[in-house]
Amino acid sequence: MNSAGREQAALVTREAYAALLQVKTLVDSAANTLREAQRQAVGLAIGRGEKAIPIAALQSASAALESQEFEAAILQARNKMQSAVASLQNTRNG
Repeated sequence: MNSAGREQAALVTREAYAALLQVKTLVDSAANTLREAQRQAVGLAIGRGEKAIPIAALQSASAALESQEFEAAILQARNKMQSAVASLQNTRNG
């Protein structure tokens, strides 16, 4: 594997990692919203949360995972990872 090929493989792999971190950020945000819905649901179940209705938080978490932003992040991460695999295979075979 030549130096230029190694550098290109490292760059593409770093881009794939960054794209996957964006997906993780979006998932973490939805998980935090869902955690709040869970707290609200438990509060309702034990009679301490009459004012906090968990449906809004549940809908927000669901909407986040159905959003165009999330779909675009998933697509970009998938494409970047496929590019990283192809780049590494090319440098190994070339």
